[in-house]
Amino acid sequence: MKYIHRNPHALLSDSAVRFFLFCLVAILTLSSPDWSRAKHPDLCSTLDSQITEVNQHWHNAGLNEAKHDAASAEQEYLTVIEKAEPLSSHIREWFIGTAELGIARCEARSGNVSATKLAVYAALAHHFWNFDILRMDPSISKVTGTQWLDSTITRWEKIRSNEEQQWHSQRPILLFPNGYTPNSTRPLLVALHGGNASYEQFAEHWKKIANAENIVVAIPAGPVRISQITNSWSESFDENDRIVQRLIDTLVAEHMVDGSQIYVAGFSQGAEQALEIILVHPNQFRGALLVSGFIQQNVPIEMLSSAAEEHVNIYAVCGEYDAKKLYSSLADLSQRAGHVGLSFDLVKSPGMIHEVPLDLDKRFHDIWLRLKGAGRSITGAALPGVEEQVQTTPTSKH
Repeated sequence: MKYIHRNPHALLSDSAVRFFLFCLVAILTLSSPDWSRAKHPDLCSTLDSQITEVNQHWHNAGLNEAKHDAASAEQEYLTVIEKAEPLSSHIREWFIGTAELGIARCEARSGNVSATKLAVYAALAHHFWNFDILRMDPSISKVTGTQWLDSTITRWEKIRSNEEQQWHSQRPILLFPNGYTPNSTRPLLVALHGGNASYEQFAEHWKKIANAENIVVAIPAGPVRISQITNSWSESFDENDRIVQRLIDTLVAEHMVDGSQIYVAGFSQGAEQALEIILVHPNQFRGALLVSGFIQQNVPIEMLSSAAEEHVNIYAVCGEYDAKKLYSSLADLSQRAGHVGLSFDLVKSPGMIHEVPLDLDKRFHDIWLRLKGAGRSITGAALPGVEEQVQTTPTSKH
């Protein structure tokens, strides 16, 4: 189904009609079967290249927003919407909904009331249902007016409540390398998506990595369901930890992975969870990769010491355009980790926004060596593609 042509200068003179049309678009989009991969396996490589292209435009849009170039950012978001058309329904919806929110931000910064409202409607129609983010964005609420925004969100809260009963279950996504047979020799990497994310879209970043490194990658869905296609992680660590532990226990019990070679990775909110998980269970995990991560609480020095005693390796990468407070929280932790001998490398990637790096699959091999304790020493050169090594502590070996 083609995406509706949008006129950014159209007035929302008949909001009831527009509301009905956008509801119809959302229902048809998610009810349309996605046959592309099932019927045409030869198209998988084509679809992979298409999602790579969409990610590139997504990156460009975020970079332009970070540089306060709203006009260029909006054009990139429109390209994301166009290029996302061939993707599977849930991934397509996630890209379109979040791109429309980006357009709403851009139009709001230009003070365009009608275009901002239209983009907010479109974002909601495409299942961007993190209502708190919408309410907390001062630029959007200032332009649309809080009364209009609240009443619009209230309508969609009712729609979500009705649709929630029909949401499909979310089983963990498992990625296996070519030639895989369950023989307990493959390491396991549990990858945790970010907040307000599509775990299906997040899994796309790890397909090449699973095969290249000959590992099993498991991607669970966070327990907080925002819509049928988006999830976040709970404020309760115990709830998140149970999901990860149950997944690991199942894979180990079924002899699908090597229980002595377990790693965890995460992006944004998922990185926060990955860090907490490895510090709580340092005897279970050998390493953690944190992408655009952060930590919101003070970590007791005893936890860092325990992780050091277990020879845990932590590697964190933040973007040049990540929020400074996020980066600084990890920089402080990396420095404290160094005092107790915990291997905690932190690098800042030029040109990177708050995102999974576009070239993660290319740079992962060197990161993987670090996580396994076989990377370069502190005196070595920075990792290829990882650029500036900001904080680093001695790497332990198992």
